[in-house]
Amino acid sequence: VGMDEPEASIERLIGQVKPKAMLFEHGRQSALLHAGARRGLMQLAIERDINGRSGSFRLDARAAEPGQAMAEATHIDDAAILFKTSGTTAEPKIVALSQASLYVSAWAAADWMGLNESDRSLCVMPFNHLHSLVRSSMPGLLRGGSVVCAPGFDKYRVLGWLDHCRPTYMTASPGIYREMLARIPADAHLPISTSLRFLATGSDRIDEFTVVALQDAFGIPVREFYGLSEASPMLAATPAGISARQGGAIGRPIHGWTLACLDDAGRP
Repeated sequence: VGMDEPEASIERLIGQVKPKAMLFEHGRQSALLHAGARRGLMQLAIERDINGRSGSFRLDARAAEPGQAMAEATHIDDAAILFKTSGTTAEPKIVALSQASLYVSAWAAADWMGLNESDRSLCVMPFNHLHSLVRSSMPGLLRGGSVVCAPGFDKYRVLGWLDHCRPTYMTASPGIYREMLARIPADAHLPISTSLRFLATGSDRIDEFTVVALQDAFGIPVREFYGLSEASPMLAATPAGISARQGGAIGRPIHGWTLACLDDAGRP
């Protein structure tokens, strides 16, 4: 849930999901915290350990009742994450992805991107969006690589992040890439020299003009993927060597998934 989610929406969400606790960044105030406090939810503040290794943090439990609970092992069919769909064709729905589906999606994305332990992702997508978790973060980590998590997208700083953090790939929505293109000076010498070896895009349709502009600006391939929230964050993608929008199609289904077109009666 985004920290800027409207309070009425948060109240509905808590009523539907009925969580027992909430995680949030220490020092942040939002309607989410106020709604959770009113309902007596355990509040787990995430505090970064600035003296520890990269990615280390502490959990500060607040309003927690004393006691202990037995840890239970998860199973492949258990829900791993609950999230809201984008609502492109209808009202947003709450969808559960299983442990197996989340893992297969991330592993297939790593295969498609050809990631290994030397790769580094620059994640600028918000973490209440599946894109950040399943496309920008998990695939690289599964292969032993690293992820730089930016504090959200900042069009004034993103080009500096590319230079300072030295990522080898980046995944983002087309809108973010258009904002990046707008920040490149008109008199810049193209292509810009970066450590990136490719850009990947999804979460929305990208137009051919933006694809060409990105390839001219950075001198690297732009690849596209398509996901279906109710089934998998990543179902089809452009094959290696094929640019996004080339031929007007996304690409074939990626390994691990089978697609079928059925009529209203469920027949092929």
